[in-house]
Amino acid sequence: MAGVTETTRRERATPLPPEDRRQAIIDAVVPLLVEHGPAVTTRQIAEAAGVAEGTLFRVFPDKKALLMAAVQHVIDAERDERALVSKLRGAADLEAKVVAAIDHLRARMEQIMVVLTALRHVVLTEEKAYEGPHTPPEFMREADRRLLDAIATHVFAPHRDELRVDPLEAAMVLRAIVFGMWHPMGAAPKEISTRQTATLLLEGLTRT
Repeated sequence: MAGVTETTRRERATPLPPEDRRQAIIDAVVPLLVEHGPAVTTRQIAEAAGVAEGTLFRVFPDKKALLMAAVQHVIDAERDERALVSKLRGAADLEAKVVAAIDHLRARMEQIMVVLTALRHVVLTEEKAYEGPHTPPEFMREADRRLLDAIATHVFAPHRDELRVDPLEAAMVLRAIVFGMWHPMGAAPKEISTRQTATLLLEGLTRT
């Protein structure tokens, strides 16, 4: 009996504080969505997070609530700005900063689209199709505004004297180019590299 008790003790996971357990579940969701898409199961999520499937539903009432929490996590403005600043570390000139910013925006957009696609799938599968206005939640609009400010501040503002437009306008153009060229629903006829995109942004399309 003592041996069984000891084995059970070793196999039993150390309980996490509620907030840490919630975050562990959210952290497990995005990589699984990249791998499996909307078909990912709550059992797979629970196993990846190191919790029991029943625990999953004590933290989140349903899969929709879990995916919405994942959306808020990947669109978190403060976390996103920290990631951008980290990506820019070591980039000395404007071109290097633009290349780093494009890489960051591409990765961010791919994560967001993966989670939003899964959330939309769950909503359309489990609920009646929503026919009202499709206005993004306020936290998404606010995160987008803060992202533009972060790009303007950390990428373009230090090189204001090199620009023909103000840093915020430059940030808007950069975001628009990344969204237009690499949106998952797009059908670009050819791949353009991150560095070539940065060159086109900074030097324009004409030879003059």
